[in-house]
Amino acid sequence: MHEQTSDRVRSIVDELRSDPLKQIVLFANTAGVGGMVAGRDLWVMAWLNEVGIPLSRMARLGGGFNGWRDDGHEVTIPQRLDSLDTYVSLDSLLSAVGLSHLIQSLNAAGETWQSCAALAAEPRVAVLNHFKLLGIPIADRQKLAGVLARARREGAFDR
Repeated sequence: MHEQTSDRVRSIVDELRSDPLKQIVLFANTAGVGGMVAGRDLWVMAWLNEVGIPLSRMARLGGGFNGWRDDGHEVTIPQRLDSLDTYVSLDSLLSAVGLSHLIQSLNAAGETWQSCAALAAEPRVAVLNHFKLLGIPIADRQKLAGVLARARREGAFDR
């Protein structure tokens, strides 16, 4: 496993272990899509149990996040970064979203603000596959794909 990813995973697991009274709620929003992703929350629960977190602290949210919200339950939205439309370079965007460790490898691969703008217009699967071919770890690929999609929605690439 990539060393930085391993450190982040270790940090998350340590945080989850630190408060034995905290309930952990997992869900998979598959939007009705079956296949391998449909039960990923169960796989995560099994892995968390393997690393020492008891199943009694875990719950599975049936219907996913969307089901929770649609049933009228309270949703607290975490504080987000300011609008991404203020960024004009790939390096500054990556730094702002906690992906500065990818700057060197993306620059070495020839990625630019313009190439990421074009990539952001592609389907998410294509974006994830592109970064997979560059050797970017899955957690970083997921976050980067989300950041690029958000930057596109917010008009960051329209300048």
